Amino acid sequence: MNRFAVVLRWIAGVVLKLIARMEIEGRENFPQKGPIIVVVNHIHWLDVPISVVVVPRLPGPATLMAAEKWHHGFLGWLLEKAGVVFVRRGKPDRRALRRAMDVLRAGGLLGIAPEGTRSRTGELQRGKAGTAYLAHKTGSPIIPVGIWGQEKVLPALRKLRRETIHVRFGHVFTLPQNADVSTKDLDAYADMIMEKIAELLPPEYRGQYGRS
Repeated sequence: MNRFAVVLRWIAGVVLKLIARMEIEGRENFPQKGPIIVVVNHIHWLDVPISVVVVPRLPGPATLMAAEKWHHGFLGWLLEKAGVVFVRRGKPDRRALRRAMDVLRAGGLLGIAPEGTRSRTGELQRGKAGTAYLAHKTGSPIIPVGIWGQEKVLPALRKLRRETIHVRFGHVFTLPQNADVSTKDLDAYADMIMEKIAELLPPEYRGQYGRS
């Protein structure tokens, strides 16, 4: 991340402290060096500033992936300056994939929501294969992060209350490094990633990954 990103991270930290309480667990699980893919659930636009503030090793060699729809206006300009990689939906975005792999191969950090889009219900959606592809292609380890309570922050503020945002870091894991991987394998790996996130969340947020 660049100096611009450092300033944005500081601003996000100040704003979050003003509008909510933060309860963070398991941050000691985060590796101090080497490539790492940070995977988080996505239920609110606050997920990005929360992740930027709570994830260790930031600022540093890192990037976040966001949907192309955010790449417009002043906000899009800010995110681009901070090093966010915008991803086109509906078809493979080779440019975004190359940039993400470059970060990981340089020993950096990649933040991504494996669901590919924000959940409208707050429950986990089916994971997309893109994250699994990046992890397999680069051999990068993955750390899951579960975040909840962020969807209650703004309604609580209207009642002059500060809601608690819960952030829980899981343990680092890696995907099987088979030489030949099919689309079916990548889909299974995507589910494995989502299951790791689900384990960190309360039952009501797990969606299909909470069903046996």
